[in-house]
Amino acid sequence: MNNTLHTIDAWLAHATKQLLGSKVDSARLDALLLLENELKVAREWVLAHNDELLSEDIIDKLNKKLSQRLQHTPLAYIIGSKEFYGREFKVTDAVLIPRPESEDMINLLLQHSRINLDSSGKAKMARGIHDQLDSLVRLEKDKPVTVLDIGTGSGILAITAQREIPDAIVVGTDISLQALGVAEENAKILQARVQFYEANLLDLPAAIKPDIILANLPYVPNSLITSEEITKEPALALFSGDDGLDLYRTFWQQLINYSPRPLYIITESLTDQHNHMVMLAQAAHYKVEMTKGLAQLYKISSS
Repeated sequence: MNNTLHTIDAWLAHATKQLLGSKVDSARLDALLLLENELKVAREWVLAHNDELLSEDIIDKLNKKLSQRLQHTPLAYIIGSKEFYGREFKVTDAVLIPRPESEDMINLLLQHSRINLDSSGKAKMARGIHDQLDSLVRLEKDKPVTVLDIGTGSGILAITAQREIPDAIVVGTDISLQALGVAEENAKILQARVQFYEANLLDLPAAIKPDIILANLPYVPNSLITSEEITKEPALALFSGDDGLDLYRTFWQQLINYSPRPLYIITESLTDQHNHMVMLAQAAHYKVEMTKGLAQLYKISSS
């Protein structure tokens, strides 16, 4: 190893140059993140200790991670984690990498559940969901709300929902046993009470009767390859037909005869798919109530 690479500053410059050469747009940031992860320190420390010497062993480990990034392996897979809604989640190449856009699904859930703070500042669930129920759907006032996360992947939505709404019963499903393994590990680490099942869309155990469904199903059109990184993620969790809506068509079709019918459905899709999603929902007797970013909230309709 060249001695010039033995300082943090030298390795950072070297890694940034290599990444730029491989057309990684976020080259310097990625190099910083690799350093933070390997050294287990905050960025402020890295920047304040740019002349700190790195051992041969650390340099070797950093260069192995750099080699992966040069091949456009997503940074989250290299580091092994990704933040979502203020919590750190384990990720592997068996699951989709959490996107910040998906936080809007949680925001819609919380906004419609009327989460408020008690005197200690701790989040608690008001009776808001129950207060909103009309003659179409009836819940006992003392019955916890059941939230179902379909296609849970790493479990980010299910786990976040349970941590943000402690009184809720939360269930996460996926067709991938590998993904469910990651989700279960995340739930254990984050101390979230979530039940996980292997299931395909609404083919659920009879005991599961969701009041609210979180459905972040694959919605990327087959031909839409936005980056080399996206090809490293599980295609099953991303792509869904020529227009990206094949799975959503099946999902909304299943809801037509599903019983008991959930009160709310929260989905995520591309903005130019939203109008089509509204039509699919209408056919299943749901109407759009609110849109936030890529997320849409639907309510059961009497028509």
